[in-house]
Amino acid sequence: MTSMKRPTAAVLIIGDEVLSGQVEEQNISFFIQRFRVLGVELERVTIVGDKREDIATAVREMSDRYDHVCTTGGIGPTHDDITMDAIAYAFDVKLVEDPVLLGLVHDVFGESASEAHRRLSRVPEGSSFEGSNGPPWPTVVFRNITIFPGIPRLLQSKFDIVAKRYGGVPAYWGHVDILAREVDIYDRLNAVVSGHPDVEIGSYPRREEDGWRTRLTVECL
Repeated sequence: MTSMKRPTAAVLIIGDEVLSGQVEEQNISFFIQRFRVLGVELERVTIVGDKREDIATAVREMSDRYDHVCTTGGIGPTHDDITMDAIAYAFDVKLVEDPVLLGLVHDVFGESASEAHRRLSRVPEGSSFEGSNGPPWPTVVFRNITIFPGIPRLLQSKFDIVAKRYGGVPAYWGHVDILAREVDIYDRLNAVVSGHPDVEIGSYPRREEDGWRTRLTVECL
């Protein structure tokens, strides 16, 4: 067996609008693809609504269990943007106005900065920042949790800036399609699986006009 081990990750999608279908979730496929390229094992994706206790429970469990956690959504200035507060609650730390972020708020909004704008500077005490020092805002990191916006375009640009922090072990993967049913290749496929314990092998049947096809996938370090 190989001694190499890929770091693990979990993603927490936050927002009532996702669960209700008001907003179509578009970030999960991005995380799957990017973590795969980076060599990080994405082991869990969870969607929760805008409830502080639910967010806190999920993020604490993920932080304890996985090497990396990414959250998306709930970091804006409105009443239902409670991700920062929920993470602070989960780890029993204060929600504080960070002077660096507060300075950015005043630089951007000047005298028109309101209480809503000041909410953008509030983070769990002990947070660090990665990325830009000006708009767009730097990405907030608390412990092993990276806190991303929910808007796909912003999330993707921020992820690429901080991607080096995940430090994975890139893997090889590929697939082949064969004109056969899974039951027809059962014995031969089991023999291949037994002979290559370091390779993750999957089989996925589908019905097409010319008959049954099975896609065989392989992935290994």
